[in-house]
Parts: sequence; structure tokens; C-alpha cells
Amino acid sequence: LFAPGTGLPGHVGRKDEPVIWKHLGEHPNFLRREAALEAGIRCGAGIPLNAAGLTGSLILLDQKQRQPAFSELQVYKALREFLAREILRKQKEEEMSFLFEGGPDLMAVVGTEGRFIKVNPAFCRTLGYSADEITSRPFTDFLHPEDAKGTLKEYKETITGDRRAHGFINRYRTSDGNYRWISWTSSGVFGLDGHVFAYGRDISQRMDYMHTLENQNTRLREIAWIQSHVVRAPLARLIGLIELLKSGQNSEQDRSWILQSIAESGQELDSIIG
Repeated sequence: LFAPGTGLPGHVGRKDEPVIWKHLGEHPNFLRREAALEAGIRCGAGIPLNAAGLTGSLILLDQKQRQPAFSELQVYKALREFLAREILRKQKEEEMSFLFEGGPDLMAVVGTEGRFIKVNPAFCRTLGYSADEITSRPFTDFLHPEDAKGTLKEYKETITGDRRAHGFINRYRTSDGNYRWISWTSSGVFGLDGHVFAYGRDISQRMDYMHTLENQNTRLREIAWIQSHVVRAPLARLIGLIELLKSGQNSEQDRSWILQSIAESGQELDSIIG
């Protein structure tokens, strides 16, 4: 590594054009003068490589003392642009690799043959299979039977580029025979082979919670229906007895029976409610 302005690489890093130094064995700013003299190196060309915020340089050495021709300088410039693009591409590749390998969610590259081409470690951990086990079989082999038809329809529409998946939910079988609920989002089609990135999030805990709530609500509705019908009979009887009592057309014996029935209906309601 060279500090900016130090040696030929450091000097080139501050420029936007190739830099030519002659008489390297005698050049005061060339830090390896002795090595250049021993090797018979007399001329050096530095090409700046600037990409993605990084500053670097490519150094070309020559035993001949000469001034590069214009065409040669053009080659240097073309080489500089090519290498800068390659550096940027490689950097993005590494960033994507870190994201793919270390991401907490499921990530996969999906091919046109109905298989996962590549899966990340989170995918393997979630389902309990190795990457080879997952990629060597059609993804339909892992689907819950009830989800197969809908998933194939979703796959055909996304792999052809008709649209992207967003929040598509299905179930994948794990190595222990259970199922995990996965919510999927996909990228657009990319590359010459027409692959698609798939991003999955395990939402099994959320789905289990929702199903528990649904079951509880269903049970509460059943209880409410039963209770309403259980309460309705004694309540209707109680109302009828009160109306009969209010009519005033009752013998003493009838009044005694009505009051006794009202008390019994009240006790029945109290036992239901309480």
C-alpha cells in the first residue's frame, strides 16, 4: 500500500490519466530505484484504477526507455476502464455473496426446470436439508399437497417474467416431516438462463398464532350460540309467567304455582349466567 503522493502508485492514484516515469533507477520519487537498476527496468507507466470509492493503480514496467505512442496510451485507458469495471463487479459479487450466505432469511436462485439452483444456509437450516438435497429434486417434492397447484401457477408466472411474487405463502416439508409456512417474494428474471431470485421468510409462528386465534374465536361463537339458546328457554318462560301474573285472572292456587315457577325460572337463569 502506498500513501497518496508516495511512489509511482501513490502518484498515479491522484491522477485521472496514465502517468509515465522514465529513468526509474534515478527517479527521486521512485521508491525501488535499486531494484529497478538491478533488473534493468528503465521506464514505468501507472494506470489509475478508480471504482466504487476505491483508489488504486496498475503499474507496467519496461526495460526500454521510451515514450508510449498515442495508440498505446489509448490501450492503457481502455485497460483502465475494463479493470475498474471488473473491480466494481467483483466487489458487488462479494457483497452479494456475504448477503446470500449470511442472511437470516431464506434465499434461493430458481431455474426454469422447476428446481432451486442454489440455496443459502438459512434455507437449509429452516428445512433441515443439505443444499444438495434441496437442489437435486424438484421443489414440488417439498410442498404441502394442498399448496402444489397454487405454487406451480405462481412459479410459471414469475419464471416467465409476467410478474413478481410478493407475499405468496405456501408450506414446505421439513426433514422431520413437519411443515413450515414461508412467505415468498421474487426478483425479476435475470441472466441468459432466465433465473429468478426468491426471498423467503419463515412465518410459521405467526400462522400458528393466527390459527389459534381463529380456533378460539370459533369456540367463543359456538359457546355464545349455545348460551343464547340455553338462556332463551327459561327467559321466555319467565316472561310468560310474569305476563300471566299481571293479567290478574288467576286463582289463589294458580298464583302460588306461578310464583313458584317464576322462582324456579329465576334460579335456572342464575345458574346459567353465574
